[in-house]
Amino acid sequence: MFGALWRFTPLHERLNLQTLIRWGALVRGRPWTPLGVVIIFTVGGLFFFVHAILLWTTVFTFDPLDAFLYCELGSLSSALVLYALGRILKRDVIKRIAGSYMGKLSQALGRQGIVSVFLLHLFPICPFSILNLLSGATHIRFKDFVIGTLLGMTPGLFVVVFFGNRLLKIIEHPHALDILFLAAFAAAGFFVLRAARRRLLTNV
Repeated sequence: MFGALWRFTPLHERLNLQTLIRWGALVRGRPWTPLGVVIIFTVGGLFFFVHAILLWTTVFTFDPLDAFLYCELGSLSSALVLYALGRILKRDVIKRIAGSYMGKLSQALGRQGIVSVFLLHLFPICPFSILNLLSGATHIRFKDFVIGTLLGMTPGLFVVVFFGNRLLKIIEHPHALDILFLAAFAAAGFFVLRAARRRLLTNV
């Protein structure tokens, strides 16, 4: 239901990166900012909002350390809520939500557990919300899910914060060497991620 509301209503047109960055500037520095960001990540996960947009909004709104902590806490909160939903929702409901991801990922998660959770967060091949929902549906142990999720998503969050921070500095003070470094970093990351995802897809 939440996913349909996001996908088939004007929400997906109005809630874009530019809009969220403007909203983020309004809440930055408030006493309730950390809790507010975590709630936004959690609600966004329930609506199957694109997780990457929430990450980039946070990176472009806050200082690097705060951005990393908010992304980590917000992503974990969203993951835990969706995992809990996966445990309680009926299988046919989850199948309608997960679609074509249901079969392969359910088998991989059920067979390898914590290792699959770790790899699928490190090298994502499906939306963040669906992965967490299916993790709950396959009844992976809670402890294994938390460990696999933290180990898998933390390196990616670090890269996003680092890349985003460098990008902001280049926009403010452009320099040829910085641009070349960032372009090379992005290209290397793209090819590594593509190769890893291809290998992972053949093994799940």
